[in-house]
Amino acid sequence: MTLSIHIEQPDIIKRIQNVTNEIRQIPGVYLMPAEYYHITVKWLGFLTDRKCHRSDIESPMLEQILKQADLIFSNLPEFSLQLGRVNGLESFIVLEVEDKGTIAQIQQRFHEDAPLVPSYSIEGEHWLPHLSIAGLKSLEGLSKLKAHMRELRCIEIGEMKVTHIDLLQAVLQQPCPQCRTLRSFPLARKM
Repeated sequence: MTLSIHIEQPDIIKRIQNVTNEIRQIPGVYLMPAEYYHITVKWLGFLTDRKCHRSDIESPMLEQILKQADLIFSNLPEFSLQLGRVNGLESFIVLEVEDKGTIAQIQQRFHEDAPLVPSYSIEGEHWLPHLSIAGLKSLEGLSKLKAHMRELRCIEIGEMKVTHIDLLQAVLQQPCPQCRTLRSFPLARKM
């Protein structure tokens, strides 16, 4: 489960797909479907019946986390972010997100104000906000992919206004998880 910014704007989705069309035919690459496009704000963990691991969340705990999230997001003003710059992150092809540190600040608020939510070492200032657009299933077309990524490196997708954060649950499946929105948290409107 994640707190994420789900990409819903048709013009942004079209621009992302223009980028993915450039790498569609490269062997060993699979594309994320448009329904999967999201920017993770805070990874929560896995919803389970019984807690066995640090990242497991039971239903009663989830209810408490949602109350804490509601308080945090209701006081957070709407913000904008910029999508662009194709990059690689582990076995994924991503678009970098320029958010002026807002996502790291949100993660910090959860660390301070929502102690039930697990914190992870890559969060905060170490976190690279991103949108996964494709992944590698093999290294077959890696040299061709690298060449395309160099050409696409400085592409700009555009600016997005963020008015809400969604609680997403991922159903793990191949080639990529399927996400469904369980709840939306509206952000405070700027005056």
